Amino acid sequence: MHEFITKRTDISYETLLVDKTPRNWAKKAVESVSDLLIDHAHCERKAAQSAMTLIYRYPHLHFVNELSRLIREEMVHFEQVLRFLKLYNIKFRSLKPSGYGQFLASLVNIDNQYLINHLIINGIIEARSCERMGAFSEFVNPELSTFYKKLHDAERRHCSMYIDFAQSLSKDSIDWRIKEFAIKESEWLSQSSRLIRFHSPHG
Repeated sequence: MHEFITKRTDISYETLLVDKTPRNWAKKAVESVSDLLIDHAHCERKAAQSAMTLIYRYPHLHFVNELSRLIREEMVHFEQVLRFLKLYNIKFRSLKPSGYGQFLASLVNIDNQYLINHLIINGIIEARSCERMGAFSEFVNPELSTFYKKLHDAERRHCSMYIDFAQSLSKDSIDWRIKEFAIKESEWLSQSSRLIRFHSPHG
């Protein structure tokens, strides 16, 4: 597979997402901080797993080394969240997922551009993670706030990386494809749900 455009300087989580999460989501999230921390640990694990899947399926990709570094960073974040769970005496356990990841994964096979779609979806997930971690950091204790502000910056970088990867595999602009997935992501999040997760609906 050829490498085309190698860098997008116009992509950030703000430009990627169609809508912003209401502040009310963060206020509710703080009321369920134990579940949010557990869910966050699972999110980091899944993020590493998704990148590992890309390496397994496409070992020839020119950005495999970057994916490997991203995996290590995600697992460091996973371990950091586990330390907070231990600090707050919260048991790490299985948790009912919001369905967000499953929904977005279902869009990957929408056409024959599976790899590019997968990368864009990962970028959108990182963008939403970035946005919500920033919102969450405004309502938690100072220790957690500092932690989530640092993660906010990491998620922003991961978002840009995935979009760069996707664009590098296409000779044409992928903006329309990004927009299509971002709209679907926004529509899914607009539904009502009593479940509070990092990627739960905010309708």
